[in-house]
Amino acid sequence: MPVSSKAEPANVQESTTNPVAAGIDLRSSTGLLEAIRANFIPSSHSELHLLSQCISDAERDVQRCDEEIQKLRAKLDSLKNERNEGCRQIHCYRSILAPIRRLCPELLSRIFWFACPKTIVTKNIIDCSVIRVSQVCARWREVARSTSTLWASFDINLDVSRYGIEVIEPMITTHLELSRNSPLSFSLKAFERSSRLEFFAEAIATHSFRWKELKLIGRPFILASMSSIKGNLPQLHSLSIELLEGDDTRQDLFEMAPRLQVLTLRSPDRANFLECVVIPCTQIIDFTVEDVSYSSALAQLRALSAVRNLKLNECWYDEDMTSVAPVTLHDVSSVSIIIPIDPYDDLNNESIRLRLDRLTLPNIEILHLKTVLYCTLPLIRLHDVTELANFVKRSSCVIRTLILANLGLNDNDTLSILRDLPTLQNLMIHDCVLPYVVTHPTITNYLIRQLTIDHVGSSSPRLLPHLKTLNLRPSVSFPLKAFVDMVQSRWIPNQTYSDELGVDNLTSVALHLSWSLKEELENELEEGLEPLRAMDLAGLHLDISADW
Repeated sequence: MPVSSKAEPANVQESTTNPVAAGIDLRSSTGLLEAIRANFIPSSHSELHLLSQCISDAERDVQRCDEEIQKLRAKLDSLKNERNEGCRQIHCYRSILAPIRRLCPELLSRIFWFACPKTIVTKNIIDCSVIRVSQVCARWREVARSTSTLWASFDINLDVSRYGIEVIEPMITTHLELSRNSPLSFSLKAFERSSRLEFFAEAIATHSFRWKELKLIGRPFILASMSSIKGNLPQLHSLSIELLEGDDTRQDLFEMAPRLQVLTLRSPDRANFLECVVIPCTQIIDFTVEDVSYSSALAQLRALSAVRNLKLNECWYDEDMTSVAPVTLHDVSSVSIIIPIDPYDDLNNESIRLRLDRLTLPNIEILHLKTVLYCTLPLIRLHDVTELANFVKRSSCVIRTLILANLGLNDNDTLSILRDLPTLQNLMIHDCVLPYVVTHPTITNYLIRQLTIDHVGSSSPRLLPHLKTLNLRPSVSFPLKAFVDMVQSRWIPNQTYSDELGVDNLTSVALHLSWSLKEELENELEEGLEPLRAMDLAGLHLDISADW
């Protein structure tokens, strides 16, 4: 008995410290955690051997798992590649089914023509949309390169471009080669001599036989660099020349151009520029003259007997116009006059002349009058509005379209003009909306009310009885309700009633509202224009836009 009683504690100690003896499986996660909690400390050889074997087995398990992971990763990569290939095939199949692939080359080429404006070389960029189109796919590249008209238009500004001849030369060469025999339309701007200008002038001059539209801006040497083109301009249709400085040298490169009909001349620093340029005068149909004296422009007009569309842009009035003979042009149907306002030119600002006092135009139908501001000075009221009535009477003309833009006329002066134009069918009035420019608005409540037709009956003549289209851009205030009432009064779709009333139906109305009117009209605009929306659905062409 004493012997067995002494051995009992030893058995208890072994059962608490020996997990194997206690029946704990060290190979399981649960048993391992139990051994750790029991503060098991291996001491025997068998225990150490068992733990070493467990470590080896665990390491083999980890290695096996790593190998499986590697296999799975390789399989995953393979599946991803297969998926990507499948997606690529789907994309290709859909691409094959795309409707654009069914377009014939001629139609695709036409789309490219609309999508690819002319190539532009300017300060920091060469913008060549036809190159971008040709990089989409092989078919597009083939169509783009075979469509010669896509390569036949370009604007080159050598004056500010940072590109050297090593960039300019291949670009120009490519365009000239791929444009083949298509007519060329290009502009060149250069104020300094350079190797780039010499290369461009020489390269382009060899193709002068297919020049169609040409614009030159620079100094006289830009013309001298192209001396070889004289007499070799069979297709030239449109010519624009702007020269600075220079002497009285005769410029006759374009004297022989059998198809030249559109001409623009500008030279702000040369008073006698028009006299130096020799052109086939009797061919010119559209003539624009800019930034020259008014007397010089009139002198040029005497030789342009076939002109139909005339633009006198920013021509400064001479000190003495009494010696300038009047000019009569029987074929002119459209005249645009842009009147400059210069605070340093007292002559032109004392009275903004309409520039019509020396012109007689029996067949004019379109008259466009506009001012250009060189600074933020107030617009000066036009004192000689009666000159327009004198011009109409002297010319015995029928003006059907009148455009008044930025003139600064008050409503009474405007109405005076409109009363003298009973045949007017199209009227556009744009008030000046430049910031910091103080001016009296032309479009007022009084003007709108005077344009409103009284259907009940009135003994006084109705203003503009033949008006069909109206385009307004008010500035500082706008009578929305009066405007809607006016349009409704002129909306007379019933032809019989229109004839009885003696007023033509107003078919088109355009209204553009500037930022200055946002606070005044934003909240009431939609509701206020609702009656016109209904008329729009019934046939009135309504175009309402706002800057906000």
